[in-house]
Amino acid sequence: MFLMFVSSVWSACNPNTPCTCPKGLAQGEYCGGQLPGCNRVGSVFECSPQGDTCEFGPRDSCAQCGKLQCVINV
Repeated sequence: MFLMFVSSVWSACNPNTPCTCPKGLAQGEYCGGQLPGCNRVGSVFECSPQGDTCEFGPRDSCAQCGKLQCVINV
């Protein structure tokens, strides 16, 4: 069952995106606005240090504050 979950997570990341991660960037997830030249500021991307890029799609925090998590002041 665990393998099925991992498979479904990886299939959600689309490598066919016009945005590209710069080589040398740390492995991880980034909002589109954090990637040079990417106009999909409301989407989240997975980057590898080799420059591989895939797009997960829209994320509320990316659209709201340009980061994976927004700081809420109360």
